[in-house]
Amino acid sequence: MDVMIDNCVVDRFASAGLNPVVALRGTEFVLRYTPDLEREYRQKLHHPSASPEARALAEAILESGTLIGFFGFEEPYLGFDQGVFAEEDQAQVIGSIKTKQNRKGPIPRNRTDSGLVAFAKDLLVLTDNTTDSHWKRAPLGKGRVIWWEEFRQTLQREGDIAKALRTFVRS
Repeated sequence: MDVMIDNCVVDRFASAGLNPVVALRGTEFVLRYTPDLEREYRQKLHHPSASPEARALAEAILESGTLIGFFGFEEPYLGFDQGVFAEEDQAQVIGSIKTKQNRKGPIPRNRTDSGLVAFAKDLLVLTDNTTDSHWKRAPLGKGRVIWWEEFRQTLQREGDIAKALRTFVRS
């Protein structure tokens, strides 16, 4: 099963001394990232307040993960032979999440989230964003949104990142 790690969760993994890239190697889990996540990870590599551990983890995800995006011809979409077609419910979710200009960077606010929420239909998406209600709009499917706190508690119980993720696949 594919897993996406929201940029904010990279910091959580790093501060906890956990490396999902290493922990998931050789398991059924594949790390993926969208074009917007790729951009956010690259920004983290040069951000002065990012810890060295978070930078290293972002770089490791970029090196070992796989780019995935919805089909389209402008940012943040991917073209022929790269993009996957959004199903109707995924397109509705993307359209329902309002974006606005972001003074802190080039990616409009909530645009990264809209793609992650839509992909949560088929993938496991880890986030630490519990304040925005759009995270609860993920279309029903085999995937889901997992909040950091619920993941952290499951990880404590299971003792291993892959085992913790498996509990979310079954639930």
